Amino acid sequence: MSPTSALPALACLAVALATCEFIRRLGSARLPASRFVTIDGLRGYLAFFVFLHHSSIWYYYLKDGLWQLPPSRLYAHFGQTSVALFFMVTGFLFAHKLLHSRGTPIRWLDVYASRIARLLPAYLLAMALLFLLVFTATGFSLREAPSALLGKMLDWLLFSIPSKPDMNGFIGTFRIVAGVTWTLPYEWLFYFCLPFLGVLLGNRPSPVAMAIMAGMIWLVLKAWQPNWTLAYMFVAGGLSALAVRSTHLQRFAASIPGNLLCLALLLLPGVLFPSAYQETAILILGLAFLLIAAGSSLFGLLTQALSRFLGEMTYSMYLLHGCILFISFELLIGRDNAKAFSALEHWLVIGAITPLVVLASYLSFRFIESPAMQRSRQLSALLGKPMLALKRLGRHPTAG
Repeated sequence: MSPTSALPALACLAVALATCEFIRRLGSARLPASRFVTIDGLRGYLAFFVFLHHSSIWYYYLKDGLWQLPPSRLYAHFGQTSVALFFMVTGFLFAHKLLHSRGTPIRWLDVYASRIARLLPAYLLAMALLFLLVFTATGFSLREAPSALLGKMLDWLLFSIPSKPDMNGFIGTFRIVAGVTWTLPYEWLFYFCLPFLGVLLGNRPSPVAMAIMAGMIWLVLKAWQPNWTLAYMFVAGGLSALAVRSTHLQRFAASIPGNLLCLALLLLPGVLFPSAYQETAILILGLAFLLIAAGSSLFGLLTQALSRFLGEMTYSMYLLHGCILFISFELLIGRDNAKAFSALEHWLVIGAITPLVVLASYLSFRFIESPAMQRSRQLSALLGKPMLALKRLGRHPTAG
């Protein structure tokens, strides 16, 4: 069997969906109401395709020691196309929120508290696993100065914005999480730009919010250099939020021709381009995303309850699958043994750990992500106390 055959991907996806169905039958979780159910259904597949992308990378890494794109457009685009669509989802949802809020003041503290509650808890879990696995791989012995190690740990805890350094002498630390944290600085930079995007969309952010976010943008760009081509992905999502209001577009997107066109547009970049990060590929994917946001369900696939259930655990799956791959190949099987695997044996291992990836992602969502998101308002109130105190101090200064 070819290591880049599509059959293992289909088999693993079937295992993942079967695992989701098993978990759903055990529990009584209800899917939340959503205006954009097609996007909810899309996200889970994107995260799972990223897992398959890194599973393919691991096969070749074990053979030649090089962590690079697999020699297959299918498996390369499983990662790159998924990331492009993830960024479009982010751009769409927040542009839609800003458009919906025109004419009403936005509580920016609530917005950023919700982002912290959404991204930080599961990220801290991933970082705890990263640190534990680094120390496990290095025999729980200190191999660099404590101050240097703590500084590197801080870099990782800051969503790897400063850097993604090797820790405690373990070369290729980023492999433990499959390098997925590289996308998070882009997410945060976009969030910090929201007040300025709000101005373009007819909102009036407070000068304080704009000043604070300008400072955050300056700090991020001082520590990290983005690939600005990827900004087009957020732009594509934002423009989609404007376009989906068209009832004509909604009707076409939900039609059979609309679904066929959407499917063709999703597949086209993988046929035409080696990378999804080229401008033309981004444009094509942007059109596909526009149709999905407008209601194209890929013939009902994206609106199925199972797809939406998989979509709920997207972020945890994105963060945690790398750790499970690392544990499987480096710690349990052993690199030398895994290196000797045939393509079939490698993909049988991936199929075997697929239920673990789904289960770990579900548990992380259920017990870490979801409770934290439900407490975002309490976090907003907590963060607002120092600002409220400063306002009161300004109104009633203490006599010197």
